[in-house]
Amino acid sequence: MAICAACPVLAPCRAAVLTREKGLPKCRREGVIAGLTGPQRHALERQADRSPPEPPAGPGAPRAPGGAPRGRPAPCGTRAAYQRHLRLREPVDEACRRANARSAGRYRRTGSTRGRDEAALSRERLWGPAGPPAPPRK
Repeated sequence: MAICAACPVLAPCRAAVLTREKGLPKCRREGVIAGLTGPQRHALERQADRSPPEPPAGPGAPRAPGGAPRGRPAPCGTRAAYQRHLRLREPVDEACRRANARSAGRYRRTGSTRGRDEAALSRERLWGPAGPPAPPRK
């Protein structure tokens, strides 16, 4: 609106209305406030939500997911290392290729990506050392 465009407090007014209406659906935003209609204010809030956050300052600051690796890379000879080679478009060494083949074979045989020891520990945590209860007899 022309009247709002000349207002000296347009920016603080707009910030205040966006704060007050944060999270409201488009249909609940009525009237013209700070030179914007309800749907325009809703679109402005959604656009602000989609904008990427500022990167953290300093080398020691935590990074967002997808940033630099957090720990040491997986050692070669593991499926994780095989996936890292593919992701970074590096040549895959034979040890990683074998580890991936073992993992894929185990998944085809068992339907699980967990190793035998992990599955046994999980069952023991769930049922205790005695194992699951026996099925009822007929």
